[in-house]
Amino acid sequence: MTTPVFYIKTWAILIAFLFLNLFSTAQQTQPKGKFYGGCILGAGGLALNANDQQESRTARFGLSLFAGYRIKPWIRAGISLNGWTVEPYNSYFDYYYFYYQEYPPKGISISNVFGQVQLFPLKNIDLFLNMEGGWSKYINMNPNAYDAKGYGGKAGIGYEYYIGKGFALNLTANYSLGKFNDIHYPEISFTNQHYNAFEILLGVTLR
Repeated sequence: MTTPVFYIKTWAILIAFLFLNLFSTAQQTQPKGKFYGGCILGAGGLALNANDQQESRTARFGLSLFAGYRIKPWIRAGISLNGWTVEPYNSYFDYYYFYYQEYPPKGISISNVFGQVQLFPLKNIDLFLNMEGGWSKYINMNPNAYDAKGYGGKAGIGYEYYIGKGFALNLTANYSLGKFNDIHYPEISFTNQHYNAFEILLGVTLR
């Protein structure tokens, strides 16, 4: 189980990295196109709660695919498909039998479809504020478990380091939260399902 000290240290390292880049190797303005897209992945601490039971925050894998349009030099907006793996799946796609699944099945994840807005407040430095929000879905493949739909959002800070030919390294830290609808069936009931997470993601942006 990861501790709050771990997340404080992680965020401190990220902020130190950003400011060292800002003040020691400030970049010249790089050419940017109208459209952008990318993929970032990493890990974070996710707490998933239901029935008023507080789950311990644990490390989870996170992934985000995003694309959009640069409205002005200081703002871009688009769509982000992102989520976390809560429990690994034991199902996979088979090209011969079309689909194969272990029994009993297992696997839990949270998948999000968010609108995304990123603001670049500094003219010559690619530091940005990240804001996302939209639909969230809880997927549970285990027996006697059910999926649930809801809503969620993210807010964070990031930095892009231009590496050439339209590509930039992307380092982003987000705080996320969301809430799912209650589930009521004769055999099972879940109420007050919600989550929150800290995440550090690294990847590439084509801009």
